[in-house]
Amino acid sequence: MTTVLFSIIYFGLYDFYFDTVNTKLFIAFIILILPLLLYKDIFHPLIVYSLFQSLVLIDLLNKSLEKPIHLRYLFSSANEAKSFLSSSITLWSIWYLLLLVGFAFSNKVKLYHKKKCNGGELNYDIKFPTIIALIFILLGSVSFFYAMFVINSGFSSMLESMRQRVETYEGLAYVTFFTQLGVVGSILLLFRKHKVLSIITLVIFSFMISLYGSRGTVLNLLISYMLAYNYKIKKINIYKIAFVGFVGLLFVKIYGEQRFSGKFSLNNDTNNIVDLIAYAASQKQSGDILPSLIGALKKNVIDFQLGKDFFNIIFAPIPRKLWETKPQIDHTGIIGKLLMGEDFWGLPAGAYGWIYLNFWWFGIIFFGFMTGFIAAKIYKYAIYQARRGSDYVFLFYILSVTSLMEMFTTASQVRIIFYFLIIMILKLMDKIILAFHNRHRLLLR
Repeated sequence: MTTVLFSIIYFGLYDFYFDTVNTKLFIAFIILILPLLLYKDIFHPLIVYSLFQSLVLIDLLNKSLEKPIHLRYLFSSANEAKSFLSSSITLWSIWYLLLLVGFAFSNKVKLYHKKKCNGGELNYDIKFPTIIALIFILLGSVSFFYAMFVINSGFSSMLESMRQRVETYEGLAYVTFFTQLGVVGSILLLFRKHKVLSIITLVIFSFMISLYGSRGTVLNLLISYMLAYNYKIKKINIYKIAFVGFVGLLFVKIYGEQRFSGKFSLNNDTNNIVDLIAYAASQKQSGDILPSLIGALKKNVIDFQLGKDFFNIIFAPIPRKLWETKPQIDHTGIIGKLLMGEDFWGLPAGAYGWIYLNFWWFGIIFFGFMTGFIAAKIYKYAIYQARRGSDYVFLFYILSVTSLMEMFTTASQVRIIFYFLIIMILKLMDKIILAFHNRHRLLLR
């Protein structure tokens, strides 16, 4: 009955006119919900990924309803635009199906042996999470106030820089990354059941990070926190998830208005949850970017890159101030320059768009499968370690879960490397504190 009802509502949007585009989109939506049917864990990485990708399909749906269809980033006829839109849906569907296959195949390959865990209290890997949490909170605060008073000239200046964040923070990504340590600190507090202090810290640093103008970073960190709470404290029910989702949609809308008009507000065109979802979907611009990219390749406006910038991640640690001609790292910036001819355009075409640009369909098949396979292995190992009371692997997983699903894009790779370094620094700090603690105990004897 649910399938029938969905079909009626969906094709009703098209006045029950069936063509290639709307049929492909219908199949894509069915593929999208497959993880909900296959996995019981509501925080399974494929389910989390599906929530973000639902916005992609909704924006493609909205684009398909345009009469005539017009692409923002490519000059083309309406018929060409419709053809490129159709190819985009096919690309997404094949990519997502191969993710599912990669996940399923991971069960056939064992990379580690499970060991039985002794009963009793959880044996936390991190011996001094509260102390390290306070250090991270301090470092996060210092980086934020540096951004506010040194990079900018106060709170009002920082608000204004949200509208031109690329220019403001170019070459200063480390500052924004260090502010995220505050959220890592809130998660560590949660590990020790300091729930109230943890939530207060989370709210404060989420607000701080949002002032950099990156809504995606805030939402990703909130998901990390929810994962920590769900697996370490108490399972989160679907109603709380729905509430957080609604708050997330409001956040996207309000901060979108700030970046566009300079005011935190909800304008009159947002009257209900459907409008909020449609707005959030439109912010991804998938209905314009992906068809434009595919169309530009088909019309030979741009060429397949054949991995030209695929490995630019190796240049990421070098500050642009030391190397002014450093190649573009962010894949969204590379795509933006290819389509628009300017450096300041950041156009996210998804992992599938980036890989197709570099390696055509061969890349979609190989990297789609490998993304699912690797993400599955990390997920299973992290949850296994979490149940044993081991925090390091689990912490890395929850911080990077959204990035793992697009691990072959440079932006995701930067985040994954950053979070891995955090874990390494955390482990070193824990050992140093333990050494001082043991030395102090010996002196007292």
